[in-house]
Amino acid sequence: MIEPIDQQVSTKTCTSCGESKPLCDFYLRRARCKKCLILQISEYKKGLDEEHLQIRREKSLKYKKEHRDKINAHSTVYQALVKGKLVKENCFICGSDKKVVAHHWNGYDKLNKLNVAWLCRQHHAEVHK
Repeated sequence: MIEPIDQQVSTKTCTSCGESKPLCDFYLRRARCKKCLILQISEYKKGLDEEHLQIRREKSLKYKKEHRDKINAHSTVYQALVKGKLVKENCFICGSDKKVVAHHWNGYDKLNKLNVAWLCRQHHAEVHK
């Protein structure tokens, strides 16, 4: 039998702060109140974010050290495109003009920085398999 509203439990005690609060201050089937739960999640995310950022920084620095010539070549192509010294062409294989990227088919050294083949992303991915 369902109890009338006035006889139902209208408060709950939070397991985190120990305060007795109305049911509207709790998420459904949660022992902690909304305030404590949100605080716990935000503290968790802060710690996670800082740790995650540190890992990303380390990986980024490692990549930059290991692939300095590749990054310089990509930057040179970008600058040449911006300045109009290099013009994007259609895909060398299929002729598509959508999502075309520069492929350094002859390496990233100083002489070949602007020596690129224009490939759509699909064919570029296939070339790197």
